[in-house]
Amino acid sequence: MLPIDKSPGAKVARYVFFPDSADFTPAGDFTIELFGVRFPSLANAVLINHYNAFSPLSNQRSWLLQYASTQLQFACSTDGSGVSIIGYAWSPTLNQPYDLAVDRSGSTVRVYVDGAKVASGTKSGSLFNASDGLVIGAGRHGDGFANLFGGSALAVRLTNGVARYATDGSYAVPSLPLPTA
Repeated sequence: MLPIDKSPGAKVARYVFFPDSADFTPAGDFTIELFGVRFPSLANAVLINHYNAFSPLSNQRSWLLQYASTQLQFACSTDGSGVSIIGYAWSPTLNQPYDLAVDRSGSTVRVYVDGAKVASGTKSGSLFNASDGLVIGAGRHGDGFANLFGGSALAVRLTNGVARYATDGSYAVPSLPLPTA
């Protein structure tokens, strides 16, 4: 996610879209991480997703991480239409950096803020293999985008096949830059 630069003449990226890839659909364990996330407001916003509820191809819901209705929410689907939501009632301090993560180990899904588990639930089976792309900083809405985040993050990491933290306690948030191996 790119920071919003409001200086005169600045080119602003409000979201980043990546075309579909099998790498975006975890079949088993996974970890989704966003580092140094800063919220400019408490408006509903999608942080990262592989999810399009209004696709012309029919429902394309796989997974998303969003801030909605005073909750940090992870939503996921195994069939593209039915959705499970794991939520954490939260009001982040504006412009303060947060490290956010979601991982799944077996069927246990955990949501973390700054290395502490804040919510958990269960979801077994492969997540739906949506044919839409991955978006950072906005939600997909048909052929367009909605619920723009407008904030920033220093780094994003998706890991298929590994639940990096898988703890009901807390973990030490890795420092940046992240290792590439």
